[in-house]
Amino acid sequence: MTAIQYFHIAFESWAALVCMIAVICVYATRAFEPKASWTFIGMLVTDAVLNVADILTYYFQGQETSAAGVMIRISYFSVYVCGFVLTAFAAAHVERVAVVRGGSRDVWLTRATMAFAVIGILTLIVFRIAGLGYDFDEHNMYYRTSACGVLLLLEGLAFLPVLIRVLKSRKVFRKPEFVGFLCFSTLPLLGLIAQSLVQGISMFNLCNSLALIVLVLTHELVYASDNVARERRRANERIRLYHSQIQPHFIYNSLTAIRSSLDNPKEAEDLLNHFAGFLRGSMDVLTETECIPAEKEFETVKDYLFVEKARFGDKLNVAFELEDMDYLLPAFTVQTIVENAVRHGVRKTPEGRGTVSVRSFATKKAHCIEVEDDGAGFEPKVLQSVLAGDPASEVSPLVDEEEYRSGIPTDAKATAHVGLSNVRKRLALMCGGTMDIKSAPGEGALVKISIPKEEKTKR
Repeated sequence: MTAIQYFHIAFESWAALVCMIAVICVYATRAFEPKASWTFIGMLVTDAVLNVADILTYYFQGQETSAAGVMIRISYFSVYVCGFVLTAFAAAHVERVAVVRGGSRDVWLTRATMAFAVIGILTLIVFRIAGLGYDFDEHNMYYRTSACGVLLLLEGLAFLPVLIRVLKSRKVFRKPEFVGFLCFSTLPLLGLIAQSLVQGISMFNLCNSLALIVLVLTHELVYASDNVARERRRANERIRLYHSQIQPHFIYNSLTAIRSSLDNPKEAEDLLNHFAGFLRGSMDVLTETECIPAEKEFETVKDYLFVEKARFGDKLNVAFELEDMDYLLPAFTVQTIVENAVRHGVRKTPEGRGTVSVRSFATKKAHCIEVEDDGAGFEPKVLQSVLAGDPASEVSPLVDEEEYRSGIPTDAKATAHVGLSNVRKRLALMCGGTMDIKSAPGEGALVKISIPKEEKTKR
């Protein structure tokens, strides 16, 4: 073998190894973009097989044994087949990424590539039966025939729709993605042109591997930048949750209740302990990135209701039935619902009194939570917007302080139920949970949460 051929083998060995390592990385991060990840994995595995098959062609070429003859024929056939399969995976991958980024569907371009790939494989099979395209001499040495140009042409035609799709979607792709896709849809075409002119080195395979490595780098770059953005959003969400729960008026009212109970040291101590527990549980959210234990959430809820019970006395009744707490859920899920039950349910009745019940139990398939109150209930429009996830239903939690202290509504906007639609979205995204509300004006509300047992929530 020549020095160029040794370089060829070394490069393809390295490219195959890189592809398999990349498969592990993409598989580990497949939740990032599930559908696109699988087509990308298909591209990487196909290119790895192509490189290995091409390496084997060099190894068995010139060996005058029947086994070597069989292996070299299988290897060359695999190289050609993988070339067509790779274009099909590439078309599907580009299409999926473009749609995820907000681009329109160009199914006809993807189908055009698929059609050329299928025609190419069928042509290859026919050629091998007829002895066209390429063949081997008595020493098992590969050589092309005049019909080989047909196979190279079909591979080039299969890449053209991919290039057109990339150019059409240039505005929706991230800049690194566009560069990666442009490299992958142009370099193999240049390699095919070079391979049609020069025999002895697989320029198409080399360009293919080089372009795919560039695509892997751009994929990891986009994933890293998106991951940083997600972590930033999570941090902002934790701070927003913290601020939405620890409002100045609640701190002021709690401290006022503690001061008024100083004549009874035991009562003041209990109230202060629960208030501190609520603050500690709320601030812990800033260090949590995923779901938290249900037991921890219910402790914060108990501390909150203890403080509110101390403030409102016999006007607020509280009941707990916690049979099941061995699961995870998003932070402030129950707390937000309970706070709505107190502030916008019980305290909005004409007498400003009522009962809040919190239940947690397990069914055969799910962990269930129910928060029930006999308060003012939901207006139909508000209930509909909450269940539909309408952001307009999430009114600022900075409700009038005097109104909250007295429990007498002073503004029609105060009927808004803070953050419930956000709770519903977070349940679905973080643990596959659902939230349902049954309510009518003047008849209280029942909020039901169901978290599937088979759903593996993350901490």
